[in-house]
Amino acid sequence: MAGADLEEVAAIADGAFISVIGSLTGQQLTRPFFSPAGLALRLATDPEGCLVAVDSGRLTGAILSVRRGSQGWFGPLAVDTAMQGRGIGQALVAEVRGFWSASGVRLMGLETFGQSAAHVHLYSKLGFQPGWVGVQLTKSLEREATASTATAPAPLQHPRLPLPDLGFLYPGFDPVLEVRATIQRGVGRVFASHHGLAIVHVRDAFHVTAEEAFIPLVAADGPDTFRSLVAVCEEAARTEGFKSISTRLPGTAVPALEALVERGYRVGATMLRMKSGTSLDYDRDAWYCDDWQ
Repeated sequence: MAGADLEEVAAIADGAFISVIGSLTGQQLTRPFFSPAGLALRLATDPEGCLVAVDSGRLTGAILSVRRGSQGWFGPLAVDTAMQGRGIGQALVAEVRGFWSASGVRLMGLETFGQSAAHVHLYSKLGFQPGWVGVQLTKSLEREATASTATAPAPLQHPRLPLPDLGFLYPGFDPVLEVRATIQRGVGRVFASHHGLAIVHVRDAFHVTAEEAFIPLVAADGPDTFRSLVAVCEEAARTEGFKSISTRLPGTAVPALEALVERGYRVGATMLRMKSGTSLDYDRDAWYCDDWQ
């Protein structure tokens, strides 16, 4: 995938997802559904894992993925609605999985529509196991900020600064690609200490709107660090003038979920999470938020 492909990729992804969401829920969505800025950020984060399918010079499908060291996940995956059913999506997933395996990725995943038997069957056939969920949470920032008892992690100012070792979450877990893209493109802030790391997006990214910021990643080795990382992300969003902030986390990260609810987050929509590889339950009871969408 190249930057020049993004407009066409956005059209294909919008068409595919608007169609399937309409058939599953009855919602009549309109373009744009995937923001071009969000696609551009994902491409900048992991260009080798973002691919297009081309037939006779025509772009027929696309997949975008993110590697976090030993962990990788993909989305969106989309095929032109006129070309579906020809194995294009399967070929794109196979290509990404081959690249991941050669790059040392040991845990691979995605989120999809749990109510769609076709999607679950497709990804199961490709070796991904269902059985987990990704949960959306949102908090209003219009109330006054509450003081945190934990020391606030410092912001990273340069993309080449060393990151904390996050192997406590999953051996080899490393979000350096996301950190560099976030800082270099100026789309958000990164906060880190020896005990964890968080990224908050405030512009030109998926899930960010005019009123809502988004936290794509928090990884902490315990509750104090988790709460302080979330608190500084909220303050960064509040400083930028956002009225709310959202994040996603694995449904198995129960302590983190409870801590967010205590901070005023409301639980929203869920997606089916599917995984392949080793230590699939790595996120059970972890102090961890992530974005697999």
